[in-house]
Amino acid sequence: MNCLLSPKSLALSGLLSVCLSLCLFPVVADEADEIAELKRQIDIVAQRIAKLELQESGETEAKETIPIKTVDMKNVVKRGDRRNSILIPGTQTSLSFGGRLETSFIHDFDPRPSSRGGDIASASSAKLPGDPEFKIRGDTHLTARNSVVNIITTTPTRFGQLRTHIEGDFNGPPNNKGSRGTTNRTVFGLRHAYGQLGNVLFGHYWTSYMDRTAFPTKINGTGPVGRTFMRQGQLRYTHQFENGGQWAVALENPYSDFNGADDENSADNYPDLISFYRYEHDRGHVQFAGLLRRVGIEENFPGGAKDHATGWGLNHTGSYRLPWDDRITWYINFGDGIGRYLDGGRRQGVTVNDEGKLETQFGYGGFVSYRHWWTKTFSSSIDFGTSNFKLNPEASSTSNKHLYSSNLNLLWEPVNRIRFGIEYIWGRREVHDGRKGSINRFQFTSRFTY
Repeated sequence: MNCLLSPKSLALSGLLSVCLSLCLFPVVADEADEIAELKRQIDIVAQRIAKLELQESGETEAKETIPIKTVDMKNVVKRGDRRNSILIPGTQTSLSFGGRLETSFIHDFDPRPSSRGGDIASASSAKLPGDPEFKIRGDTHLTARNSVVNIITTTPTRFGQLRTHIEGDFNGPPNNKGSRGTTNRTVFGLRHAYGQLGNVLFGHYWTSYMDRTAFPTKINGTGPVGRTFMRQGQLRYTHQFENGGQWAVALENPYSDFNGADDENSADNYPDLISFYRYEHDRGHVQFAGLLRRVGIEENFPGGAKDHATGWGLNHTGSYRLPWDDRITWYINFGDGIGRYLDGGRRQGVTVNDEGKLETQFGYGGFVSYRHWWTKTFSSSIDFGTSNFKLNPEASSTSNKHLYSSNLNLLWEPVNRIRFGIEYIWGRREVHDGRKGSINRFQFTSRFTY
């Protein structure tokens, strides 16, 4: 039996071997050099086959040239520089879509704490005797309004990384409660919209006076009181130190918050000035922040005169991970004219005295939280917070005087990016005219992060 193969058969077997190597050993877009080498080998084998066919037919040149298709590597989608991101073909920009799908079952034992669909359970929104909703008890509803979507890009430049971030949720202005009978329609609203080039950030983002990393792990979107919780426009510069420290300074959107303030009678002439220093260590972090702000009033305010007042605030925050992996966090926050930078203090930074002038008002508060891991997937958090305001009671009898809140939960995270939790939320509110209100809520939430 003749075991010799013809030259054409040998060439065909070579082409088959190359093709099999492509099938048996798949490659990703990052292995561009290997793909190029395989393409070169295929071209060589194809040329040899064409020559052999010409020799067998006795022709000296091909009658028809069959073009060989090649892949333009510039149009191949590659992995980006972050999780779940892709590199846009032909650019150095990584693009990702993300967010979370969150659904909550909520039951209020006390009066519904918020007219905004009942999703907010901050102590500052507890209803008081005489409020229209004070008699509404035992309210139950299911909502997905806290779901979030975002688009993030990153691009390397000679000035550092360029990052853009736009994000929104469906927890916007008051929804129509009557829509629960049909579509449960909600309103999409902006959360973040900023660009960051190297150390400079410009846009709408969490205020620099706030430390989110010190917040407790919980499922209710608000609380505990005593903290700062705010997103606003800003221009921020951040400097990283080699020892793990971080310093930032920012100019942020001003808002004159006094009783009766609106766009017609308030004067916002200067941005708020905020700075913080943060140091991270093996078991947690510490942070110190300060702010200066100017609150203004125009002459058209009833009983008022054109005037300005300077407010300030200081806070200290931190976290510490215990040897058995439990975590403690804390938040201390106070200032004169601090107003909206202390949870529950909106429109309480200053009051208008009998002469129509502005007087800054002192506020203080904070919280402490503790998280314990029962197993690798089950954990619980408990916290307690308070906000207190020393206002002129004659000028602001319905403003908050004392706020207290606490959250207790059980969280289950069976796999990465999936969380189920049950939580009990308690809150207490007292205003300067002596009225008191409370919050007692049970909440179950499922969260899927993508």
